[in-house]
Amino acid sequence: MKFLIKWSNILIFLSVLAGFLLLKNQVHFSTDVSAFLPEGKHKTLAKAYHSLGTAKEVLVAAEGLDAQGFTKIKALEEKMLSCGFFVLKTQELPNASLSAYADAYRYVTQKFTPQEVDVTKALEALAHEVATSSFYQPLDTKDPLGFFTSPQTTPVFSLYRGHLTLGELGFLSVFHLKPEADEAQAYRFLVQLEEEGVHLFSPLFYFVENARNIQKDVNWLLGVSVVLLCLVYVVILKNASLLVNTLVTLATCMLMALGVVSWVWTEVSVFVLAFGVAVSSIGVDYMFHHYFHHHYATKKPFNWSVLWGFLTTGSLFALFLGVEFLLVQQLSLFALIALMVAYGHFTFLYPHLGFRAPPARALVNWKTWPLRYPYVVLSSLVAFGLAWPWLSVDTNVRHLDYQNEKRLNEEAFFKANMPLGEYLPFVLEASDVDALVASSRQLKETFPEIWLPLSQLVDEASYHARTEALKPLLGLHVEVQTAALAAGFREGFFKEAYPEALLKQPYLPLSIKQLQEMGLEVLETPEGVLTKGYMPHAYRVALESRDGLYVMEATTLFLDAMGQIFRTLFWLGLAGVGVLLGMVWLACRERFVFALAYIVFPVAFIGVVFTHYAFSIMHLFMVFVVLALSVDYGIYMARAQEEVSQTRSAILFSLLSTGAGFGVLALSDVGALRDVGVVACLGVLAIGLLLLGRESDEHCCGR
Repeated sequence: MKFLIKWSNILIFLSVLAGFLLLKNQVHFSTDVSAFLPEGKHKTLAKAYHSLGTAKEVLVAAEGLDAQGFTKIKALEEKMLSCGFFVLKTQELPNASLSAYADAYRYVTQKFTPQEVDVTKALEALAHEVATSSFYQPLDTKDPLGFFTSPQTTPVFSLYRGHLTLGELGFLSVFHLKPEADEAQAYRFLVQLEEEGVHLFSPLFYFVENARNIQKDVNWLLGVSVVLLCLVYVVILKNASLLVNTLVTLATCMLMALGVVSWVWTEVSVFVLAFGVAVSSIGVDYMFHHYFHHHYATKKPFNWSVLWGFLTTGSLFALFLGVEFLLVQQLSLFALIALMVAYGHFTFLYPHLGFRAPPARALVNWKTWPLRYPYVVLSSLVAFGLAWPWLSVDTNVRHLDYQNEKRLNEEAFFKANMPLGEYLPFVLEASDVDALVASSRQLKETFPEIWLPLSQLVDEASYHARTEALKPLLGLHVEVQTAALAAGFREGFFKEAYPEALLKQPYLPLSIKQLQEMGLEVLETPEGVLTKGYMPHAYRVALESRDGLYVMEATTLFLDAMGQIFRTLFWLGLAGVGVLLGMVWLACRERFVFALAYIVFPVAFIGVVFTHYAFSIMHLFMVFVVLALSVDYGIYMARAQEEVSQTRSAILFSLLSTGAGFGVLALSDVGALRDVGVVACLGVLAIGLLLLGRESDEHCCGR
């Protein structure tokens, strides 16, 4: 029996490990940026927008509007076409289905300007103009009287030498990735084309490189965190048995937490792993306080201070499960499970494993200075109050992603110089195809500079209104033929002008499949159907509040959603602060102000620092985590009636452990992890500064 108890920690770990290995195929890690995106309508729209072909586009530019630049862009085009992965957009043939539709419904889809016309005089004037003109006069044989005009369908690109140009900077080519092409192979081919004077951009770069770099970044962070924590524990503990068991317990915590998170969600953000190592180091706090207060070497009363510390931290993470932000939810659940397992092990299991008491030299005795903690609380509140007006919020979701500077710069280059850079992409959504076409036509009529391909089609209501308006033209076909002969045109020259069959063309209800066959980008969604378009920046104010229209910019698309999540996190955090203050009052009401200093000073310290930076949602999340840790340490110090040196040493070593775990995250290139690490480092520093103080010389004398 003693053998089983002595090795129980190892046996628990092996059991958890065996279970995890059996179920490992159900654990799926994701580096997808959608892990950052708020759940809801805007996330669905973002995914739909990228599936409409935007992610398959490749922009290629060669610098210089000269012979060298022209030769370079042609050589690049030849290479890209010969590899078999891409098709040049400017070489795409007109869609036969769309051309047939446009021809059949030309009198219904084009802009109609009815007017009183003397057919005979109009054709005689037209014949005279042709006969007397020194230049060739092209005639519209389908609309010689000029009743109809075609709307503008695409933004105007600049041309030089018959080739697209990128302003005055050079030549431009636009490619599409073929549907059957392998994205990884296409990416490797594109990378080979990079050289000085050549600019390449495609969302494909983000999909491939960000996923790879995020994985490398997380693996590096995991490795460094584990090594640092091992070094910290080796230096601090100097007890081989306790060291091995502590590392085994941390591994058990991580496996248990990861198992629960992967059971709740089918995909787990890979960032949870990096955060998991750091948050597991918080659990070691429980071990240090039991160890340095001799709970493992001798039988002592239950350590209520550690229980209060666990409850305060755990309650905050439990509250954050209510935040509708996938990354925060996964991190919070992981932390909650890991801390529960750690508390159970270090509180109930370790006292039975027979560890030696810490040697006297393990305690840290340093010089402290007397502090008036009421003044610390008051000055902290004043400092935070002064900093508050200067604090700002960053709800740009892209700042949480991996910061791929090279590709971000190339994207900015094309946005700044392309004609479409003057336009904003948007998604238009409606309940069905007919409603979508009707909305597209209405937008195009009201805002003619919009590029919206579906506006070339006709909805049922517009069809019936137009056919009614076209009734005066019935019979005009014969009249035009007769007048044309009399004016000198050859017989049949205007045989396609105003035929009755097209003026009375039966209405054809359109389906999504038909639209896709026409080469139009439409997508069915649970709420209906959508398409994409582009609007000039000048239209934004007038259109962004329109029902069913969404501007597709990450900075604005998720602005409201991220703002709502930020507010939810803030208010839940404040509710958590209320709970924490209540626990502090219950745990140490006689020294409440002393414990309160450990809460307000770190928050004020972080607030003052962030007067120069904007708060992201992950910054705010970690501020409340730091606050929970501060409450733990405040309770420990306030309840330390005896053995203050042991308590101070335990807190110091806990801070070193937490700093090693979270500090590495501050070096990450992933915005979300870096934000967490930065705030954690500031919090650890602030709490460390408080440890240098004491209430009075008399209070700490001889402890």
